[in-house]
Amino acid sequence: MGSKFAKNTKLENEKTFNVSVAGLVGQTKTNDDTYTAEVASKYQNYVSVTPVSGGTNKFIVNAKGLKNNKDTKVTVTFKCDQNGKKANLSLTITK
Repeated sequence: MGSKFAKNTKLENEKTFNVSVAGLVGQTKTNDDTYTAEVASKYQNYVSVTPVSGGTNKFIVNAKGLKNNKDTKVTVTFKCDQNGKKANLSLTITK
């Protein structure tokens, strides 16, 4: 697991998108790791992340609001439960 998320990710306010997280050992994808999504308290008014039922690496990211009615940058951290490694997804919630 590393920081290989798409850059300049944008999500329209009140919309959702799905995220799948995968661990890598060299170039080989691991299949049995589990992950946790973390949203810092300063971003919780703007974005939420919910695990997909029955999944260990799939999440739904929901844009909940804008700061001062402007495009809002937030960060979601995904952490591997087995080794503690983290990857950050930076996204902008747009009008």
